[in-house]
Amino acid sequence: MAEPKQTHARTQVENLFSGLCAAGCVGTLAARVLLGDAAPPWALKATRIQYLTEATGTFAAGLDDAYAVAFVAALLTVLRKALMELVLAPLAQLGGVKLGADRIKFKQQGWVLVYYSTAFAWGLSEIVRASYWFDTAALWRGYPHTAAMTASFKMYFISQIAFWIHMVFVTLVEPWQKDFIVMIIHHFITIGMLVRYLLNLQC
Repeated sequence: MAEPKQTHARTQVENLFSGLCAAGCVGTLAARVLLGDAAPPWALKATRIQYLTEATGTFAAGLDDAYAVAFVAALLTVLRKALMELVLAPLAQLGGVKLGADRIKFKQQGWVLVYYSTAFAWGLSEIVRASYWFDTAALWRGYPHTAAMTASFKMYFISQIAFWIHMVFVTLVEPWQKDFIVMIIHHFITIGMLVRYLLNLQC
């Protein structure tokens, strides 16, 4: 069944933006794979974790991390669109979800479920492997903590910032709910808090 008329324009914007994100991701990855270390600086920064502290093997943070955040945000936009159309839409049909509005809601919530489940598992694995697992006093040893992120921990933070940036776009193109203003404010506050924390971990 066709989608409701009021969502058609939003869907067109979403399709256009998802296409641009896909082109950007493909272009970045192609430059990185085909040119290797001779790739343009933006492609290298988008696909490589920055600010390695060689003495400890950990990572600090800085403004060049914005390239990776932008790349991951674009990638999440593409993954969301692909999952919704290639997996969740057929699943909704198989499950007998008939109304267009219900199918849209099913796809939207399906993406949120997949992402949050993945992020929860990844975040939990970071906590379990940390020194402060069942030892909260370890959180304060060596405080203030600077330039001490593992590669996976830094990628987790970059992915979280990218997700909430991506969610600003998603909130704008999806049908606006009564809590639209609150959600947008929430997204920007979350992004700000994560960026602030990440930039505090500088060399």
